[in-house]
Amino acid sequence: RNKGLIRYSDYQNRFSSFYSLSLSEPIKQLRMAGGDRWWYRTASHIQLYDKREKRTVKRYDLNGLWISNFTEIGGKLYLSTYDKGVWIQDGSTPPYPLPIRGDTYGFRQADCGNVVSDTIDGAPYLWIAAWNSGLYKYNCTDRTLTLTNAGNGLPDNKLICMTKDMNGDIWVGTDGFGLLHISDKKLVAVDRFRTEMPNSIPSNTVRAIVPAMDGSVWVVTEYLGISNVKKSGNGYTFQNFPNTNPTPWQNPHDALEDALGNLWIATEDGLVVFDAGSKKFKQLQPGQGIVPPRHIALQTCAANSDSTVVMATDRGFVMGRAADVVAKRTLPKAVVNSFFVHDQDFSHLLRQGPIELDHEQNFFTLTLSAPGAIDPHEMQFAFMLEGVDKDWRLAKADFSVSYTDISRGDYRFLVRTGDYMGNWNTHLSEIPIHIKGPYWQTPWFYGVVIILFFLIAYSVFRYRLDQSKKLNAMQIAFNEDLKQQLALKTAEVTAQMERIEAGRKEKLESDYQKRLSESELKAIRAQMNPHFIFNVLSSIESYILEKDAEAASRLVQKFAKLNRLVLENSAYSYVSVAREWEALNLYVELEALRFNNEFDYDFSILGNLDMKNLFIPPMLVQPLIENAIHHGIRQQVNWRGKIQVTVQQDGSSICFTIVDNGIGLGKSRSKPNHPYKKASMGLAMIEERLKLINRNAGCTAGKLELTNLAGDGLSGTKAVLCVPLVLTPFSILDIH
Repeated sequence: RNKGLIRYSDYQNRFSSFYSLSLSEPIKQLRMAGGDRWWYRTASHIQLYDKREKRTVKRYDLNGLWISNFTEIGGKLYLSTYDKGVWIQDGSTPPYPLPIRGDTYGFRQADCGNVVSDTIDGAPYLWIAAWNSGLYKYNCTDRTLTLTNAGNGLPDNKLICMTKDMNGDIWVGTDGFGLLHISDKKLVAVDRFRTEMPNSIPSNTVRAIVPAMDGSVWVVTEYLGISNVKKSGNGYTFQNFPNTNPTPWQNPHDALEDALGNLWIATEDGLVVFDAGSKKFKQLQPGQGIVPPRHIALQTCAANSDSTVVMATDRGFVMGRAADVVAKRTLPKAVVNSFFVHDQDFSHLLRQGPIELDHEQNFFTLTLSAPGAIDPHEMQFAFMLEGVDKDWRLAKADFSVSYTDISRGDYRFLVRTGDYMGNWNTHLSEIPIHIKGPYWQTPWFYGVVIILFFLIAYSVFRYRLDQSKKLNAMQIAFNEDLKQQLALKTAEVTAQMERIEAGRKEKLESDYQKRLSESELKAIRAQMNPHFIFNVLSSIESYILEKDAEAASRLVQKFAKLNRLVLENSAYSYVSVAREWEALNLYVELEALRFNNEFDYDFSILGNLDMKNLFIPPMLVQPLIENAIHHGIRQQVNWRGKIQVTVQQDGSSICFTIVDNGIGLGKSRSKPNHPYKKASMGLAMIEERLKLINRNAGCTAGKLELTNLAGDGLSGTKAVLCVPLVLTPFSILDIH
């Protein structure tokens, strides 16, 4: 009354056996004691609860001990403490410390965890894992203690957990140093398994180790799921199972196996069950049949041998069957409860059978539901639009499905329900969808288009036929008129050809002179490029700033003299060899000053050469020297550069030879980002001028030869330029 409608479901009450208990402190740990009894520990007491009597039947005071774990062995409770080692509660006296003879290895102050009983050569022993101390081995007969730590066998002292499997092997989990297996119990030798190894655990931090009933062990690692470790021959195999839930719960801190082989893992977010059959993780939501609602605090749990699981809460104990946790339940049928087209509600179409849509309505969204679902958060939907999707797809978290730009045709939308344990409903819900095509894609529209095409083609054919007849008549009349005009034009063409031939000869002579002049002008511009002038002026400025007036004065004088020679020489077609030789000397001296005398140079005159009375075209040799400096010796850094320039008379020719010890002709062409294109343009200009000079002189003496000097320890390029000998050229500038 006055609270509304309440729904009751057997599925949501699977763990319904409740044993009330009045608690003043939270339950820290729960351990089954056999039959219908279990031990539970609070901060100040350890107590034994009897399910049949529904009450606590034993109670032991911890006397202020700070307990981290407890284990029942041989009717005694071994109490692991955070700061005082291990104590014993045998029921007859208050707790007392583990008796030790001889060296205690700091055990009385150790932070202890798991205590595992074992038998070595028939003698009883205890293995005790201690955080930041190592692994203790206790002989129960002579009460002696040994310690194995990072100094004598362990990779590190930080031990988190320990257990013994059904085969009697001891396993230890570390914090960041992998999983340890005691391979020799007498000598305490260990095998170590790390993430870096093939076929190993997914994380080096092991939070819990649980012995499985089949002899293997479950290893719970930090963040990355669990691993099953099973003996195989002389080694072990690892099978890893990541938590594939959309939002997996993190930070596990304890685990246990129930009688069905399922693994229960306690995390900071809640309780997770790993179903050994489906190999799936099930995150137990509060109030959904297993874990109590949120207003009842779950504190810990334990598994009994009769396939039941006990959970400790702040109000008592809740018990249920382990089989009910992973039991496969009937899945409800999937239903499409809304249908939107371009964000407009068209849900009324769902009640009219097959959905008919226009071609402009091919953007639509469907929302899914499962009436009768107990917990929608445990449901998922798989859907497929036949003709579009090649396989099943999973719906988004809001259970909506969207399709865009769907072509015309017939489709079937299929959907089914499932859960996160891998179970799927075999019943499929189906909605037929038909999308109409636009009118221009209909058969009648295609027919009209074909008829119109044939009509237009026939009209074009008739028109072109009539035009062809008219064109033939005009062609006959034109031919007759052409014959009459042809005779008149023949005489005119003959006279015109004679005039053209005379003009052509005159034009060839004019073009030759023009090309010769343009070639000379190109050579002039190639000599004194703006980059060279800028760098010479920069060098002069540098000397001035450094107050080296004498050096600046010399550089200005040489630069002025070279400019004067270049300007004077450019006005004439030929200059004396002596005048050109002086200009080349000045150019090389300026280049050497520009580059801080990084190279040596030598100018030599071979033979008895009358340089004042022999003449050559100006500025023909300078591009070869420029190439030798910039594209030869300046491109190598392994030795000091050198240029040799010689001039001699060879018969009816004047020959200039330029030799450098640079990187060589072949390397300069193949070197990445090398400015060889500019050098090639300079060489092409020289060859063009030589062709014009040979044609004007009526000979073939003008030539340019380039030789690569690489090999036999040599490097560099040799250029030989020969020019026809001129004694009294037209338009010359004499050195006098």
